[in-house]
Amino acid sequence: MAKGASIQEPDWHQVDDRLRKPIQDLFAGNGKAAVPQLVGVAAEVVGTCLGMPGLGTATTAASSVVAGLVVDSAIKRMQAQERRLDDEHEQQRALADLLTSELLGRLKHLWEERDWWWQVLEVELQWLHQTQLEHLVSMARTVVSQHEQTRDAVAKVGRQVAALDRTVRGELGDQEARVLLHRYRQFVIDEHSRLRGIFHSEGLERVFVELAVDERSSARERALEQVTSSAGGHQGQTLRDLMDPSLVQAGGAAPRWVVWGEPGAGKSTLARRLTRQLAKEHAHNETGPLPVYCPLPGLAMHRRAVFDWAQSELEGAHGKAKAHGLSGLLERLARAGQGGMPRVWLLLDGLDEVPQSRLEWVQARLRNWADEFPSAPIVVLSRPIGYQPLGTPYDRLAQVQPLDRSRQRELLHNWLGDEASVKQVLSWIDASAGLRDACRVPLMLSLLAFLRDSSSEDAEGPPHNRLDLYERSLQELLRRGHAGLIEDEAGEMRGVQNAGFARAILQEMCYQLQQAPETEWTRQALEQTLLQVAKGDSGLRDRLATWRDATAFLDDVKDRSGVLAPYDGVQAPWRFLHRQFGELLAAQGLRSRGGDAAVLDQAKELTEAQMAQWAEVLAFACELAGDGALEVLKALSVINEDLALRVLPELERIDCVEALGLLREGKWDGDYLVQLLERWLAVGNLDVQAIIGWLWQQVAPERTTDELAYFYYALEHLAGTGRAKPVDGERFFKRCERWPQGGPPEPDYLELPGGAFEMGSDEAEAERQLNERPHTVTVSAFALSKAAVRNAEYERFDPMHERELFSGRLTEESSAHHPVVNVSWWEAYLYARWIGGDLPTEAQWEYACRAGTVTPFSFGETITPKQVNYDGNYPYVGGKKGEYRQATVAVRSLPPNGWGLHEMHGNVWEWCHDWYSDYDEDPTTDPSGPETGTGRVLRGGSWVSDAGGARSPRRFRLGPGSRDGGIGFRVSRGQAQARSPRRE
Repeated sequence: MAKGASIQEPDWHQVDDRLRKPIQDLFAGNGKAAVPQLVGVAAEVVGTCLGMPGLGTATTAASSVVAGLVVDSAIKRMQAQERRLDDEHEQQRALADLLTSELLGRLKHLWEERDWWWQVLEVELQWLHQTQLEHLVSMARTVVSQHEQTRDAVAKVGRQVAALDRTVRGELGDQEARVLLHRYRQFVIDEHSRLRGIFHSEGLERVFVELAVDERSSARERALEQVTSSAGGHQGQTLRDLMDPSLVQAGGAAPRWVVWGEPGAGKSTLARRLTRQLAKEHAHNETGPLPVYCPLPGLAMHRRAVFDWAQSELEGAHGKAKAHGLSGLLERLARAGQGGMPRVWLLLDGLDEVPQSRLEWVQARLRNWADEFPSAPIVVLSRPIGYQPLGTPYDRLAQVQPLDRSRQRELLHNWLGDEASVKQVLSWIDASAGLRDACRVPLMLSLLAFLRDSSSEDAEGPPHNRLDLYERSLQELLRRGHAGLIEDEAGEMRGVQNAGFARAILQEMCYQLQQAPETEWTRQALEQTLLQVAKGDSGLRDRLATWRDATAFLDDVKDRSGVLAPYDGVQAPWRFLHRQFGELLAAQGLRSRGGDAAVLDQAKELTEAQMAQWAEVLAFACELAGDGALEVLKALSVINEDLALRVLPELERIDCVEALGLLREGKWDGDYLVQLLERWLAVGNLDVQAIIGWLWQQVAPERTTDELAYFYYALEHLAGTGRAKPVDGERFFKRCERWPQGGPPEPDYLELPGGAFEMGSDEAEAERQLNERPHTVTVSAFALSKAAVRNAEYERFDPMHERELFSGRLTEESSAHHPVVNVSWWEAYLYARWIGGDLPTEAQWEYACRAGTVTPFSFGETITPKQVNYDGNYPYVGGKKGEYRQATVAVRSLPPNGWGLHEMHGNVWEWCHDWYSDYDEDPTTDPSGPETGTGRVLRGGSWVSDAGGARSPRRFRLGPGSRDGGIGFRVSRGQAQARSPRRE
């Protein structure tokens, strides 16, 4: 039976037309009727995509099921982009277009993957009993008939489909289940008994690798920093602390975490070690935790469910008969929670290494597992550079902390044994700023220990930077092998048959592998690549013949060097000891094709989607150019500015001041500039005074306001770290010709006393958002401008700024008194510095907005357009419709709140100082948000918001470069003299 190849592709233009009407109805307020229509259209397309003749009613059921999931996924995807169906009605058309695009994209993806879907559903549906089929059809009908229950119905249908194969293979008996789980635990203990690659089995085991909750995470998680770990008596968090099932999240679910770590920081080691510890501690405890460690790239490659992966691993070790039923058993236990049954813990590694073509598939599975297994703790591990936010419930972030001096010494002592060798390695680190930065992660420090341990005489001296460390480690691993691998007859370690030949073959192989997005491969894929390499180069073909064939070559590399191996399990794909080994080899393979010219030619061929994949390779390729690295980077910036900016922070041996010249036309901002400076400072490659001089040279009248803000921000950052003097504001603004005669105007501040208040909203508050978690905050006395900054005021600072006249509703004359809009966070920040002030913190803003009230608005339980400028067509709960002005109003034209502050609700969203993050639940004093983030906070609602969007606790965020006709700001000033605010 043909499974898709003979099916005619849908007419996507026609599908697009049919989707638009119900989607537009959805945003016009007819959601109850629109969602079933959406699912109905999608179901017809799905039926075409699946094309399952002969299954009768099953086709209808499957189409409805998959369509419901597709529609739900598209809506969630749209909401994840900081927009909700009931927010910002001026964006209805844009949101409708976005949802149409998302839904159409998912349907096209389903068409492309139809063969896989067909195989899964055919097997599941053919085994159904008639009663089960009728139940499935009934559930599918629920999806398309009841909008209020759509989400719950979709989740139930998804669980029903996932459970079908369990009904046909039956339940395991109690005794059989106990035996199977005991066998699985023993397999886990054996499988994870050795740490990956060059790590000694005990080397890192006794070194505590600390986790710290990211400042963007929420309060409950940051409170865990007080947990005392039993590992070595160090203070801090362990992975086990984070996954503690007693730390139930909102909704009663077990913890869900994303753990970040730089390359070599020990993420995988942490996960594998915890997996082994849990299995070992509960080897004879039938109700103890059952850890499931799974590499996500391998899961994506084979498109398997997480428990199917665990079963396939056990099959590889003990055969199919002794692993039969494990997948279904683990799934049932994951659903059941404790209740007398073991709890399943999921440790999912390598999200950043999932190929882009499979990423959406993995992300969908992660969200499904969080819903389906509420009692199972889940952690996802990733490098920051490749991480794409998963959203709720994976919005709790933790970072692997760098090794401090005591932990470095401990790891080295466990590796090297004698104190003299430890001191020598530490002296190498102290002599090189580059090594000081690199060796804060366990892998790099272990490589350094490996180099010291691999030779009694260090004729070359210590490696002097990251590139040299990787290069020499590769050389030693191939030449001498490493501890724990094969010894020769004399008991000496030796490497591969011919290290030079192997290096040349690996370089070309890695270059070929780099053409595809995968970062791990099956043995068959590697062998095919080696055959292609040999076919295209007779010299490499002769070198490969040294090993007889590709299979023997791979076995030799795996067994004797450990550079490349199936590290994550019996059935796992092959990967490099560390990804950057493969990237360095690929860079060397690229340069062997023609030096700098080959590097630039490669850059010309890259698509937007390939830039992240190639950035590290090209960074190595530039570094390998030695003294010519900066010239290669300059040429690269001409070809692709974005790519050059990705590569720039990785280069260590360049003239930093000259390199900063590449920023003149690039797509960068002040945060990128600060991160770049910090990176160069960490590796000791930065003359601070020279950089300060360069920053001041950039301050010129022709610069945009945003660009001037970037330089001020960088200078202020250096001053804040003690590396520079405080910024002379008058000198700065005179230099860029923005200092008026007599100086900037003094804002009309209202001085506010300090005090404590409940920030956020109570669960009973109508239209409350999940990010408004209530908590007690104390703010010190400060001053806040009584109204938003006006056009006339802002234009004294930036005469080139164009006023928004709202389609002729305002005149040039009248608009002078209206709040300035279409300003980025950077422009607002620099204006605040211009007048000697700041943007208010989010806590200061809400404290001032509430003016001592605890109601949704400072005016009481509801508002009217006579009090607040918002879209009166959408009143607050219990209110009446009113005027919609379709523009801003002049500042101070509406009644002030109880403390004399005007238009805190509505009119314009107002920028705050803070990066956005979840609130800290614990009482705090003068919070100012995390140090970094992806969006700056906006508060207050605007003239286009509904009434609920103007509530005192309502929060919003956008990137700092964003502008909009509904965004303005007001300014604050430190801790003003405390005096009681008066009513005006």
